[in-house]
Amino acid sequence: MRRLMLMVCGLLLANIARAAAPPVPQSADGRRPSAAPLESPGFAPEQAPTFTLPPIPAEPRPISPRFVLQAVRFTGSTVFSDAELQAVAAPFLTREVIASDLEDLRQQLTRLYVDAGYLNSGAVLPDQPVRDGVVTFEIVEGRLTTIEVQGTERLAPGYVADRLWQGAEPPFNMNRLSERFQMLLEDPLIERMDGRLRPGDAPGESRLEVEVERNKPYSLFLTADNYSPPSSGAERGGLSGIVRNLTGYGDTLSVAGFRSEGYTDAILNFTMPLNARDTRATVGFEYEDSTVVEEPLEPLDIRSKSYNYEVGLSHPWINQLNRNLTVGVKLVYRENQTTLLDIPYSFSPGADNSESADTGGSNVAAVRL
Repeated sequence: MRRLMLMVCGLLLANIARAAAPPVPQSADGRRPSAAPLESPGFAPEQAPTFTLPPIPAEPRPISPRFVLQAVRFTGSTVFSDAELQAVAAPFLTREVIASDLEDLRQQLTRLYVDAGYLNSGAVLPDQPVRDGVVTFEIVEGRLTTIEVQGTERLAPGYVADRLWQGAEPPFNMNRLSERFQMLLEDPLIERMDGRLRPGDAPGESRLEVEVERNKPYSLFLTADNYSPPSSGAERGGLSGIVRNLTGYGDTLSVAGFRSEGYTDAILNFTMPLNARDTRATVGFEYEDSTVVEEPLEPLDIRSKSYNYEVGLSHPWINQLNRNLTVGVKLVYRENQTTLLDIPYSFSPGADNSESADTGGSNVAAVRL
């Protein structure tokens, strides 16, 4: 009974305490505040960087994109006269033009030079303000700066290069160079040549590369003919030879010998070019021994010996592919001795063949043009 009373008292005290406690607030959905989700703290909104880009420069507006071309001026021209250049520009004058028209005119001016053989010459349109419709073109006339020669072997490279330079004077013209090139191909020292024109380091400059194939430096000939006088035996045989470039400068040494029944002839000549314009010096010697072998004069033992010496100088005043005019001068000295029955005797009209006279010999010096 006592235990039951204690349990009842405990329950009463618990109910009294619960009634005395303050009421717990409830959310609208019936949850306690501690069960509601916490609010996130606020953050400042993200902002883009605030640096400023420099302004884009506006494209410069072309000055007078269209204008009336009133006049054209030229500088640097020596090949064509101003009148010839103005004739090319005439269709563009007194009409409205734009940049492409000026470029067309520039190309036509360049074509004028190229068609005339000036391959590395032409017109340039420099930057310039256009005032009163006047435009100036600069003419760049080309030149050859270098000639490189290979394959000459013992022949001095200058032999080829110096002769090509004769056709490469400024302003450079391909037609003139081509003529010199073909003339060198006719030189017996050269078998073949190949040339390549390359651009140079600066506008209007070119260089020439030449590959040379040498011809064989010697020739040998065996001949037979009837060119000798019948009195000394018309039929003769001969042996001749040529050796070129002994010194390396394009010289020529020729030797020849001819023999018939009563005739002997030996010839020696040496020729040396002195400059690129083909001025040449010549030294020569000839020995002749002739005996009359024709009947009925053979028993008289008529014999003639002669020694010929000559020194010459020649120069081509006109030296072109289709025309050549060479002028030369020679100093000739000749010694001659004739005998009859092995006695000196002169057959010249008016000669004194008395016993006291010194006859049978003659010396002659002459200048030949």
